[in-house]
Amino acid sequence: EGELGADERYVPAGPARLSDREGELTERWVDGFSIQANPVTNRAYLAFLNALVDAGQADTAERFAPRHEAPELGRSECAWPRDAAGHYTLPTRSIPIRWRPDAPVVGVSWDSAQAYADWLQERTGKAWRVPAEREWEKAARGVDARVLPWGAGPDPSRACVWLSRASPDGPASVKHFPADESPYGC
Repeated sequence: EGELGADERYVPAGPARLSDREGELTERWVDGFSIQANPVTNRAYLAFLNALVDAGQADTAERFAPRHEAPELGRSECAWPRDAAGHYTLPTRSIPIRWRPDAPVVGVSWDSAQAYADWLQERTGKAWRVPAEREWEKAARGVDARVLPWGAGPDPSRACVWLSRASPDGPASVKHFPADESPYGC
């Protein structure tokens, strides 16, 4: 599989007990794959969008930028402002959420995520892509039918859940809960 980078994990091929369409666990085969240890952060996604802007592809960057969806109003708008040079920046106000540089990026479509993976593949020479549902689930759950990456039962000290922080104001940094780790280290 080649040498893994510091933020990469390898999930070996083999069976795993995964959810079927009805939510029941069934044994399914999953081929081996590499996955990033943490979700894509706002900082990394900003680099992607701004690389598109710098390459003269501002319209493409706008299409892939995080969105605020307001279906009841029939609109979708870009969630991140742009500076005088046209580069994207994180919003500075915290309504409705605080946009932390090291928090997972939110508000992007599957197509946007795949475009980021394609860009990352070009930059690194590694075959990045959006993981399939069964790959993502095996990477998080392991092979032993865990409910959560560390086992059974919610634990506010291990994961970013509503009770983990006194005043939740958006996604926490991907480094904030180091014990929130699957058997594969992601």
